[in-house]
Parts: sequence; C-alpha cells; structure tokens
Amino acid sequence: MPMRPGGSASRLATSRLMMRCAQTARAYRRNLWRSQNVRVEVWLEKDALAGVVMEATDPWDVALMVSRGQASDTYCYHAAQAIDEAARDGVKTVILMLYDSDKAGRVAAAKIEEKLHRHSAYQDLTRCELLAVTDEQIEYWELPTRPEKQGDGEAVELDAIPPDQLIELVEEAVEDLVDEDAWLIEKAYEESERELLERMVAGR
Repeated sequence: MPMRPGGSASRLATSRLMMRCAQTARAYRRNLWRSQNVRVEVWLEKDALAGVVMEATDPWDVALMVSRGQASDTYCYHAAQAIDEAARDGVKTVILMLYDSDKAGRVAAAKIEEKLHRHSAYQDLTRCELLAVTDEQIEYWELPTRPEKQGDGEAVELDAIPPDQLIELVEEAVEDLVDEDAWLIEKAYEESERELLERMVAGR
C-alpha cells in the first residue's frame, strides 16, 4: 500500500513531541519551598563568580541575584515586589550577601539593603545577612589581602575564597534556614509526581 503523503513527517513530528514530553517529565520540579515559612535569595557582587555560586543555589532552587556592584533602583524595586508577595502570605525573606571586604563591597551591600527596605512594605519580614567576606573569615581562613583601591586599609576579594569552600558556605547557610521535615515531604511528592508524568508519557 502506498504511503499516505505526509505520513512520515507526521510520525516524525509525533516522535519529537513525545521526546519533548518525556524530557519535560524527567525535568519536572515541584516548588519545594511552598511549605517553608521562609524564602531565600543569594545576592552576589560579581558576575564572574555566578557559575560557582549557582552550584550551591540551583540544587536548592534559590534565586541568585547578581548586582554587579551597587544594584539599580529598578533591580531592587522588582526584588522588593517579590519580597512583598511572599510576605503577604506570612513568609519572610532572608538575603544572603556575597561581597568583597573593601569599601566598595561594603557600600554596595549596605545600599542594596537600604533600597530593598525602602521599596518593600514588609521590612520586618526581610533580613539581609553578609555571608562573605567577613572579618572572621579573613582571619580564620587566612585569606590573602591587597591594598584598598581607595583608602589606606586592606581588602579581601570574594575570589580569595576557594570555589569549593564558597559553594559549601552557601549550601550550609541555605540548609540552616530550611525546615528539613517539610522539605523531605515535598521531595517525596515531587518524585511521585515525576514518576506519574513519566508513566503518562510512556502510556502506562
């Protein structure tokens, strides 16, 4: 029997669609933060370290905000709207900040905190925490210093922290904020829903 015109193309399109559906099912992720009473953002001063820090934030589905120094008012305004949206449901926001230990880094971190509080109606449900680089880390980890570009003091760049150490620092900080029991329940739901989607795609 001769092949119907377009039949091969139709089967190919169907096959591609099924492949995309299968990929979507395998990549399915549930919002694991939905049962937490906190949301977390990591703010990073430098673009160059985004790839490193994402190794810590991605597995936890935590937003990574790269400010490139002092973030603009518009950038902070939109971030504050996300804070307020969560706060209306009683969820607080914790912002973990990764900035150089120098005048520019400290000013950038302080300005971002000030802008977020100015644009948010829920300052009492927002907490900014300098995760790195702190004076204690400089001393304990014996991080290398350099002369400040402005002033007579010494500076320590975020890059001075070894990548593996920086990843571990962020991971532990996020983990400390998580309700582990609620997280594990959400993970179990996620796995069950993923398996269901995969069975539906496979026609089982």
